[in-house]
Amino acid sequence: MKRKKVIQRQVYDILTYRIKNLKFILFLFSIGLFLCVIKLLPFNFDSTEPDNILPSKFRYSLNDPIDVVITWVNGSDPKFQSQIRHYESKARQIAAEYCPYEICLPSHITASRMVPIKKSLKDSSPTTIISVDNKTWTVISWENPDFAKQMTSTDFVLDGQFMRMSQGFWITDHNALNIYKTEDSLLIKLLGEKIELSDKKIRKWLGTNIKKTWIYRNIAVVEFFTSKESRNILHDRPWRIMKINQKMRLNITRALLLLEMPSRVQIEDMGPSRFDDKEELRYCLRSISKHVPWVRNVYLVTNGEIPYWLNLDNQKLKLITHEEIFLNQNDLPTFSSPAIEVNIHRIPGLSEKFLYFNDDILIGKDVWPEDFISPAYGQKVYLSWPVPDCSPNCPWSWVQDGSCDTPCNISACSFDGGDCISENASFKSDVEYGDYEDIKSPLKEQFPEENYGFSKDLASSKSLAGRTDNKFTENGDHNLNNNSSKKGKLPYNAQWSLSGDLDETLRKDIDTYARSLLYVNDLMNRHYKYQMRKVPAHMPHLIDKVILNLLHSKFQKQFEETSSHRFRSANDMQFAFSYFQFILSEREMLSDYEIFDKFDTDNSGTWSDREIRTIMAQLYRLPLTKDSVSHFEGMLSKCMEGLPTAPQPPFERYIDSNLPVIEKKSFVRCNKVMKIMRDRFGSRPKYNHLVLKSSDVDLATSFQMVVSNVTIFLTSLDQIRANPKKFICLNDNMDHGSSENDLAKSVLIDFYHSLFPIPSSFELPPEVRNRFSTYQELVAWQNRRATSLYIFSATLILCLLILSIVCFKQELLVIKKILFRNESRKKSQT
Repeated sequence: MKRKKVIQRQVYDILTYRIKNLKFILFLFSIGLFLCVIKLLPFNFDSTEPDNILPSKFRYSLNDPIDVVITWVNGSDPKFQSQIRHYESKARQIAAEYCPYEICLPSHITASRMVPIKKSLKDSSPTTIISVDNKTWTVISWENPDFAKQMTSTDFVLDGQFMRMSQGFWITDHNALNIYKTEDSLLIKLLGEKIELSDKKIRKWLGTNIKKTWIYRNIAVVEFFTSKESRNILHDRPWRIMKINQKMRLNITRALLLLEMPSRVQIEDMGPSRFDDKEELRYCLRSISKHVPWVRNVYLVTNGEIPYWLNLDNQKLKLITHEEIFLNQNDLPTFSSPAIEVNIHRIPGLSEKFLYFNDDILIGKDVWPEDFISPAYGQKVYLSWPVPDCSPNCPWSWVQDGSCDTPCNISACSFDGGDCISENASFKSDVEYGDYEDIKSPLKEQFPEENYGFSKDLASSKSLAGRTDNKFTENGDHNLNNNSSKKGKLPYNAQWSLSGDLDETLRKDIDTYARSLLYVNDLMNRHYKYQMRKVPAHMPHLIDKVILNLLHSKFQKQFEETSSHRFRSANDMQFAFSYFQFILSEREMLSDYEIFDKFDTDNSGTWSDREIRTIMAQLYRLPLTKDSVSHFEGMLSKCMEGLPTAPQPPFERYIDSNLPVIEKKSFVRCNKVMKIMRDRFGSRPKYNHLVLKSSDVDLATSFQMVVSNVTIFLTSLDQIRANPKKFICLNDNMDHGSSENDLAKSVLIDFYHSLFPIPSSFELPPEVRNRFSTYQELVAWQNRRATSLYIFSATLILCLLILSIVCFKQELLVIKKILFRNESRKKSQT
């Protein structure tokens, strides 16, 4: 015991002495520095995030948390612009490989309708022309078609603005879009004897006043110095046959210049309005922060870009890239919002129910979960405007109404929903009325990793057309200007429109979004029933991941195809429309016993006269007549004859009633009445929902277009100011060639600021900007920072260990001797 006290005293003296030593002070400083580094290291000891604990004043009716998902893209980013130009050019090259016209020859001309070129490129001089649809184009003539094709893949930046150019093609189809009727160029085709065309022979046949000749096997395009020579050859007719000799003739027609190859990728789907950033996201987040404080997290889905003002340190903000949610990485990059939307439910950590926002949606008033879902009625559905009709002369209310309507007897309207099927029996197939067939597309064989929005219609039409690889094959048609379709080849609108007989006027008027609505609507008609459907209002949508996964399972092929589209396509699965129509259409079947119990309100196992009256009120048109009552009661009495009956329950019958006891077990054997009951009451909605009245939707939502006309636009914004609503959507519809755009943008920003002038916690201070503009740069910096901290920590620990040994070398030796002495003493005692 005495020995122990002596040792303790020695250790105490040593420590007291060393505290006064400068080495020990340095040691303590090192420990403190080490603890600071440990705190800075990106360790995550608790991966779970607690849900927001809200004050009692917030009306939060759901037990589960709700997140917000917002999709955003910055169209002004140079890298993004370069990508979209590359894939758009590639899409048009693929379209050119599968030109839908009988005669389709690449020309030496490139065209652009973006902005006029004010100065020449190299030795070529730009010319402004007007196509047959009254659109202004700028065209440039190059040395040859191959050089023109090369120039379409070149980025032109003139006067600080990018020029997108497309190669022109020589065609003869007057019904094509984007064509220019040349006056000085003719297209000739050699018929009869097969000889090799040459410039010398063509000049011998047509004269020497020829400016340029382009040879395409047995077809040639001839350009004259003036239009007079071409008129003289044609004799002011659209086409003619010129006899060369007994075995050879020339088919001559006016050459039409196709300025831009038609493609599933429409100009408006790649235009500035689709991607231009007008600060919508900043004010969208401000509206969420102000009016939706009960949400847990906000997930911002981008293609990797980071707004310069975004506060990444906000704990509620989660940045998500497309790479994190797309199952097939070959689908990226994508410029299609439907493709992104069908993948957002795969965000890691996303709540089971989440709110989906577009960045152009604002919250104008306080909203709560009860605005989207009700414990009593389920999902609230805000429907706005009806789906476009399948034909201008056939409204959806006529389809499958029991009578064959001639305007609806087309494939786009599914032959009046089957009402006219007896007249078109040959069209009744699985393709028309069952699931979509897997038509193997030649596009996917050549470009298996790419999908630019081509639908199966194109692949199907090509297989039906039976065209050979050689587009310029000799045929017996001596009129190149003939617009009628050849046998076995589909017409133009059958190959490039939504359906083979979609009205030409409708095809020109509707955009890609409307076409995709028709596509989904047709899909719903095939799987459920024909009806007039409405499109969900432009507002935030509450999405249930369980229901969404079931929707994806049912239409897996269509969703995978949508995800693969680079650009918006006519055969996209529209996210909100398909989701809510799935909720409205899905039903579950009831058993016969469940149908009986539905009206057995007193749970007696029998139907009373009062309960039968309720059934008749729902079966027959009101007011009920004596004949209707007698008819149904007669069916019940006849049905129950010969079946075992139970004793008469008390108070089940009226005094003058002659009905037998309608018992459950006996009644379900009555097939005649049960068939009526099954048809009328045999199913119920699978998902609880409440479709709001149009008046309620109008009270809650406001949709306005952002237009270049400042007077009209300002009036629209004043209407929102005068009547503020919960959900506000400002959709860009500017004319991006207008000089008023800058003023319109200023008016828009002023409107945003008038509603939400106070910055949210999602924003950095005005004087601070994000160091990184892309998520990839941020991740690379975070990785470098983490690596540097780890290396610094390891070095510091090593230095600390060395410093400890140096500072306390003598003390460590004394402690070691004491410990070994004690151990040796214990061993000797044992």
